[in-house]
Amino acid sequence: AQSNSEHSRHWFFGGRMVIDGEEMDTTLFKMVKATLKGVEDNSVIAFHDNSSAIKGYQVPHFKPSAPGGPCSLEIDQSVTLHPIL
Repeated sequence: AQSNSEHSRHWFFGGRMVIDGEEMDTTLFKMVKATLKGVEDNSVIAFHDNSSAIKGYQVPHFKPSAPGGPCSLEIDQSVTLHPIL
């Protein structure tokens, strides 16, 4: 039951790595995080609380024209949505 717990994953990805009897100077987690080098401008959140988000794009969405009571909807173009991974 605990094989996929957060604690187990941190231990696995942050543990020392030995390949063919030779200890590597990096961990799996450091290898994954190294992929951000050179593209950091695209990451809004990187490896925080087991999630990441990349820069998104502006999308139109509906919003009430007069919040707080009955009203029509209007299209707002000012929201940027960032995909969360």
